[in-house]
Amino acid sequence: MASPEINILFDSRNTWTRFIMMSNPTFKLASYNVHGWSDANYEENCERVAALIQKYDIDLVGFQESQGDDFGKVKSLLPAHEYVVDRTWNTSVLSRFPICDVTPGAKNLVAPYRNVHFNHVSEERRLHELSYLKKTLQPLLSDARALQIWLGDFNALTREDYNLEEWNNLSLRRTWLD
Repeated sequence: MASPEINILFDSRNTWTRFIMMSNPTFKLASYNVHGWSDANYEENCERVAALIQKYDIDLVGFQESQGDDFGKVKSLLPAHEYVVDRTWNTSVLSRFPICDVTPGAKNLVAPYRNVHFNHVSEERRLHELSYLKKTLQPLLSDARALQIWLGDFNALTREDYNLEEWNNLSLRRTWLD
């Protein structure tokens, strides 16, 4: 006998993504800062981004720095995915599941998600952004049992995350040069 249908709703600024699943739902999430759709050599990487999403069979991916028209190109390479774009913050979301208007109800499990992109230069600014989010989302955060999904580029790098050569290269890329 089939298990009852479960709706899992993901909310991002009043846009709901509806996941219709059977019991034991599983799905793959990813977060990807695409740096304006170009790699470190300033080569367009839309095809490579789409290939990674397909290779790892990602259901929901949050992009950061996804400004520009190339997002449409990535979307065209992934016809099974729908998307939401927040042009204000240059973040976007691709979802394999339909994005539709629904009303949360008794058979729904609501899972708010946020796709964030914290400041990459100033730790003080990042902490301010985090404090603002915490204050704004306090009602949600106060329920320890609530299912939540946080995607994004938190830009909270530490020396321990890299070997010496990687760290030195990273600091060069993160420095403004005249």
